[in-house]
Order: sequence, then C-alpha cells, then structure tokens
Amino acid sequence: MSGSPILDSSGRVIGIHGQAEGEEIYDEQSGNVLRLKSGFSSGIPVGTFLRLVQQGGLPLTLRVENSLPAQLTPQEIASIAPAMEPPPAKKNWNAIDWANRGNQLYRLERFSEAKTAFERGIKIKPDFYQAWYGLGQVLYTLGEYEEALNSYDRTLQIKPDLHLAWRDKGIVLALAGSPTAAVTAFDRAVKIKQDDYVVWYLRGNLLRKHLQAYQEALKSYDRAIKIAPNFAEAWTGKGRALYEVGYYEEALAAFNRANQLNPNLASAWHWRGLLLLNWQQPYEAIYSLDKALAITSDNYELWLIKGIALAELGRYQEAVASANQALKLKPNDPEIIDFLNSLAYFN
Repeated sequence: MSGSPILDSSGRVIGIHGQAEGEEIYDEQSGNVLRLKSGFSSGIPVGTFLRLVQQGGLPLTLRVENSLPAQLTPQEIASIAPAMEPPPAKKNWNAIDWANRGNQLYRLERFSEAKTAFERGIKIKPDFYQAWYGLGQVLYTLGEYEEALNSYDRTLQIKPDLHLAWRDKGIVLALAGSPTAAVTAFDRAVKIKQDDYVVWYLRGNLLRKHLQAYQEALKSYDRAIKIAPNFAEAWTGKGRALYEVGYYEEALAAFNRANQLNPNLASAWHWRGLLLLNWQQPYEAIYSLDKALAITSDNYELWLIKGIALAELGRYQEAVASANQALKLKPNDPEIIDFLNSLAYFN
C-alpha cells in the first residue's frame, strides 16, 4: 500500500511504498471497474528519506542502524510462504483476474505459472493488450527474446501508445543484439511519455555502450537528470560517457555526485577509481576501489584494477594478493595472468 513502511527481517524500516504502475479497467462481464497492476512498483529508500529530513531541518528523533538484517532460517521462510501465495483460481475468472494472477506470480518469480495465467487471460479475451504485455515480460525474463518481442508487437498492434511496451521492447531488442532498433523503440516510448527518466537513462546506456554515440548518450543522461536530479545511476552513466571522450574533470564531478546521492552504488565508485588511476592518482583510485569492493567483493575487475594501482605505488606484494583474488574469481583469465607475470620480476 502506498505510504506504508517496507521492513527488513529484523522489523526495521528500510523504505516506503510508493506507486505501482497499473490502470483501472471496466469489466463488461461484471459491470465493475477493476484494478490491474503492471510494470514497475516505486519505492523510496530510507536513506533518501533520512537525507531529506536532514536537508529540511525536521526535528525528528530517529534511531538509525547500519547493520545487516538477521538471516532468515529455512523454517522462517517456510512460515511466511503461505502469506505470499496468490488466492486459488476460480472457474468464473475473467481476463483481468488471470492477468492479475499472472502479475502476482511474476513478482514471486514463478514464471512458468505466470506465463500460463497470462495465456489463460488471452484465451478469454484475445485483444486484451495488458495480458499480452504481461506475457512479454515473463518471456523476456525467461530469456525467450523472440517470443517476448512477438508479445510486445501484439501488444502494440492493439495499443500503439503503450509506452511501457515500447520501453520493454527496447530493452529486449538491446539484449537480442539489435541496438539501433532498440533506440527506435526507446524513442517511441519517450515520445509518448517524455518524463520517463528510466527510458532516457536506458537510451543513454545503449548509445554509450553499444553504439559509441557519446554525445547523444550525454543528451539522454542529461534529460534523465533534468527529470530526476537525484537518480544516481544517470549521473554514473553520464560520468562514464564523459570519461570515454576524455573529459576527466567533468566525469569525476559526475561520479562524485552519484556517490553523494547513493554511497552504496558500486558502479560509481568503480568508475571513479578507474578514472583516477588513468589520471595518475593511484592513492585516490585505491580509496574508490576499496569503497566499491566493500559493496561488491566478487567483482574480479575491481581486484585487478586495485592490483594495478598498488603496483604503480610500488606495493608489489599487495598487488600480487589483489591480482590473485581476481584470478580466484575468474580463473585462467589471460589479462590477470599477464599482469601477475609482469609482477614476478619485483618479487
């Protein structure tokens, strides 16, 4: 429910429920207006709330803890499973009922059952675009990209202005290796809904990573940031695009802004560290890389980059230890092995 707290396993507030994408639909069979949930569900992280409280100077006395929540035991997980179970299907269900069941099962990651539920809805009402869209989401998650694209195409035949379908079609086209077509789909999405900062961000990623169109990517990131100034991922993407074209000072400023907005965003620390290393600032690079490793210690690239930074400082034993950790995570990687061989002379 919007406005209600999100709790961790220790009963601590970690977020606030926001708005879920969806719509109200008139059901001709029952004569009722029914709610259909689809797309994303938004939430406000508690860190954002705390930052806004501080900025607003509100006199709230809050107890803040930074420890990890208690790990649930198998018995505890089993005890809450019934509460997560969707209601049993009924013989008289309409297409909306089946689509809502499909969405529930999709969020529970029971994808095969979700696929069946959406197909049941489509069988009852073949032009029910919401069920076609939901089916596309399931197929996309299952990695069945061609079938997912067929579902999105069917959705858009019925409802050409559904920006969610254009958005997700773009994502699947990118994953399927068709970046130019994906950009076209994203363009259609933002033409329909110009304030969808997620699409502008995804469009920027696509232009930067797959098409090396850095200036266009920067324009997309800037549109995302204009709409959502506190979207740390867009600042990180902008920093990466600026880094790629050699604007190091501007890139560093973008990464710093991302770190301010979300100190737990590993990718921003990662790329900040890489930038500083290439900028001949190994001490500062190691600081950023350690920040990233504290968040995601299983990233072999971070360990390798840290090893390179340590070697530049003449700390060869530490460099070897860091590179060995990288090799442990990615055995037989030629780049890591070459780096370790290059250090043999100094040990």
